[in-house]
Amino acid sequence: MHYHSVYNHTAGCRLIARMETKKANKTKGSHNRHRLQFGMALRRQREKQGLSQEQLAEKADCHRNFIGNIERGEQNLSIDSMVKIAKALKCKLGNLFLDARL
Repeated sequence: MHYHSVYNHTAGCRLIARMETKKANKTKGSHNRHRLQFGMALRRQREKQGLSQEQLAEKADCHRNFIGNIERGEQNLSIDSMVKIAKALKCKLGNLFLDARL
């Protein structure tokens, strides 16, 4: 294969990868918004109680980075994780959803 052929093939693969990423991001937009809304509600509740991410993580038996990822809307949560965090905050999971307006 010639240099130009390899270069064009590589550039084409990169272009396709970028297009697929943009398409995936568009379809995930509403999911990301929901995660961010839930994360913001979690942060408000945590700060209202005067807890750091680390303190909440310890109470919920998870890693501090996990709490940070949730609060930034980067983490997709299982029901089990949501319940564990709500219990650690001593609040009802439904109240977090109401605060998040979900």
